[in-house]
Amino acid sequence: MPVSPPVDMAQGANPHERTDDAPPTVPFTIEADLDVGAALAPWLRASGADVSIRRGDVPTALPAPEAEGVVWQHASRRTLFLLPCGVRFLIEDGRTVRYAMERGATPRDVRPFVLGNVWGVLAMQRGLLPLHASAVSRGPGLHAFTGPSGAGKSTLAAALAPRGYPLFTDDILLVDPASFDAGPLCYGHRTLSLCRKSLALMGVEAVAQVPMRQRLPKWYAVPARQVPPRAGQLRRLYILSYRNNVPGSPPCSVERVTGRLAVQALWAAVYHPRQAIAIMGRRRILSLLVGLAQGTRVSMFHRRRCDPDVTWFAEDVTRLAAELGAP
Repeated sequence: MPVSPPVDMAQGANPHERTDDAPPTVPFTIEADLDVGAALAPWLRASGADVSIRRGDVPTALPAPEAEGVVWQHASRRTLFLLPCGVRFLIEDGRTVRYAMERGATPRDVRPFVLGNVWGVLAMQRGLLPLHASAVSRGPGLHAFTGPSGAGKSTLAAALAPRGYPLFTDDILLVDPASFDAGPLCYGHRTLSLCRKSLALMGVEAVAQVPMRQRLPKWYAVPARQVPPRAGQLRRLYILSYRNNVPGSPPCSVERVTGRLAVQALWAAVYHPRQAIAIMGRRRILSLLVGLAQGTRVSMFHRRRCDPDVTWFAEDVTRLAAELGAP
């Protein structure tokens, strides 16, 4: 069975407590025949859920795919993943996920993709916009960090947790377009994964290694603080950049972007944009990003790489904490 990272909620918080006018804890519910981990506990139901995740027959190709990549195909309301580890997924109509295992694959190999690639496609099929971002909470507001893999999204979020900004989500932030008029509501799951260097930098302990991460191995970890599962309103989004990585530049700086530049920055933050275009359509995504840019403060966070002087990273975290304000 896969090892699930434990959930460390804020003291005294009831993850299922809400008032009648509070936003829902999750935008949809799931039932699954495998252990999907503690991070998805708020989404799980024993029966009658919106989405079913079950082992079953999965084709090796879709007839006449409308779009495809190295490991995926899409046609109509169906998306197929053919993963090198021997796991296949078919996500249909935002309601069913079927998986198949071969060549020695186990449920432990299935789970990381349920939390990642499959989760993003499922959200797109259900009309939610997934961003490749980690986020922390400050009161009712969320502050997110986005950038390519290895940019430090998870590490920054983990470093802010002990300073009083609890982790809201890692790697995928789901945005609900239906909430744009009142302020963009977001959802996430609390699985935190860090590379070995970040674990040492944060002083946190690894719980288990994330399977299928040979190129950049990562480990599940528990942040200093997490918020109870609930929706949060996105207030700020920082695009991580290494523009300051030249001699004589300041360790870090923040540059607000608006209008077209903000939309372009948000476009780069869309989770697997080619799949998003295939499933949601380019025009729909652009419309959502324009609405998101109007309701969210978007900034570029320029900084240096933390090698070889890790004090640069400490300055990054201090600057971000000052930007966010007192927790």
